[in-house]
Amino acid sequence: MSRPFLISTFVIAVLVCQARAAEFRSHPPMRPLPTASDRPLGQGPAYFVDPARGDDAHDGSEARPWKSINHALRQLAPGDTLLLRGGTFYEHLVVPVSGEEGRPITIRSYPGELAIVDGGLREFYEQPQQAWQPAEGGASHEYVSTKTYPQFAERPILDVFVANGWEPFHGKEEQRPVVLGNFGDSLVPLHGYRTLADLRDDSMLWDVDAKFENEEGVYCGPGLWFNPKTQRIHVRLAPTNLAGLGDGNYQGETDPRKLPLVISGPYGADVLRINGVRNLVIQDLVLRGASGSPLINIYGADQIAFDGVTAYGGAPGLLVNATGNLKIVNSAFRSLAGPWSSRASMKYRGTPSYVVMSRRSQPWNHRRPRLRLAP
Repeated sequence: MSRPFLISTFVIAVLVCQARAAEFRSHPPMRPLPTASDRPLGQGPAYFVDPARGDDAHDGSEARPWKSINHALRQLAPGDTLLLRGGTFYEHLVVPVSGEEGRPITIRSYPGELAIVDGGLREFYEQPQQAWQPAEGGASHEYVSTKTYPQFAERPILDVFVANGWEPFHGKEEQRPVVLGNFGDSLVPLHGYRTLADLRDDSMLWDVDAKFENEEGVYCGPGLWFNPKTQRIHVRLAPTNLAGLGDGNYQGETDPRKLPLVISGPYGADVLRINGVRNLVIQDLVLRGASGSPLINIYGADQIAFDGVTAYGGAPGLLVNATGNLKIVNSAFRSLAGPWSSRASMKYRGTPSYVVMSRRSQPWNHRRPRLRLAP
């Protein structure tokens, strides 16, 4: 009697896996996706922000929430909690206020709801059918944005250390990737392409010894490329065919008009900037939509805590500089590399996928900072 039971169990497991994969039109997630937390509210005054029904002319109460997180942050005082209602906030946040010892400022999702802070372009997520058109003369499955993005062609010199701005390109600065992103349903990363030849290649095989000198092109999986001449974004979601990947190959939807995508391009625009403040708590949020800059950039801060935060992408995902007493618990940082990526494809054909970087560049007449990353 045991064999039929074992066979049935196996069949059920296969069906469950197939059903799980069918939930995603792109590719199944590499890691569990974030879910809403039921963390209870703490003590102290609470204010509310709602991306759907908020208005910055309101008073921030639960009945009359604000709309913009950046507006709300300027209204806070030590001990306050800012509750973000479920939904997506398309903002680049700069925290301008500090809490006090024992009275931190808390920014968190509303209990039972999941708030997402996205530094990207909402049209590719909310209206993909209008955002893309087939690329005339392009490769199979290649599309181009219907709009132009001249602001992406600007490459300011940054005074902060970022992986995408630091990694040496040795005379190939024009190949520095400009747009990065993720599949909107599974949050699997999209490759940030350096050249159109790479985006249009079909072999996926290249001479690793050649590295930068390989001009034939290497397709590194579904990804994006910004054309500085036309100022349009190219996307190609062609299937991958590397023999060693098996089910890890991309076999999902190839038409970006049928998929929500998270796409960002502004160079040097952090999604969350914490600069010169202290006694701050970030809880139960999702952060995404970074490009050639850190997703989270912390400088000259103290007594900062992240709890229950999921961060997608960024170059790097977290940059910490001249900061003490940073605590990170129950959080996840997801890098830029997809299942079909390799270290070589990221380092030499894309954006180096650094996740967390810490520096100590500050005057030494201040006490030495302590960086603590808790599991």
